[in-house]
Amino acid sequence: MRVNQASLGFDQGDSDIRIEDYFNFLAEDDISIKGARIGIESVLDEYIYNNQTPKEIADRYYTLTLEQVYATILYYLQNPVKVGDYLANNLNYCQRLREEHEKSPPHGVIRLHELIAERQSVSDESPRTRRKAALQTQLDLLPNMYRNKDASVPARRTYSTSLPHAIAVP
Repeated sequence: MRVNQASLGFDQGDSDIRIEDYFNFLAEDDISIKGARIGIESVLDEYIYNNQTPKEIADRYYTLTLEQVYATILYYLQNPVKVGDYLANNLNYCQRLREEHEKSPPHGVIRLHELIAERQSVSDESPRTRRKAALQTQLDLLPNMYRNKDASVPARRTYSTSLPHAIAVP
């Protein structure tokens, strides 16, 4: 569909813009809004399922203009079957990723679950022991690059309090 820009209040004469010009069609299953790096599924999810107004969506996604939000909604309304299939495929893809993630979570997630289980196992002990376990959990979560040679003590950053001397500009 072609939209006459003058009818929308643009002062660009009789030039026309196509609604598809608002989007990057990267693949059959990847449509993003030009200049924003946001997929149309994000905007349409807010609009369709969360009952957000276009203004609320533009406020939430600060890289989008209100015009881009309306263009996305208009594209959906003009192509309900095509966009509906796109949204359904995107949902299926996300569900497959979640299932794969649950079957084989990353090492960091496994370690976090282990630390939480350890912490819960000492919860019946004294408050001092619980505090010590909580501190150890926090230390265990720190990456090695932030630690001193003594792994039980986190590294401290030192900052200079002296100001640089003023440089005279001729």
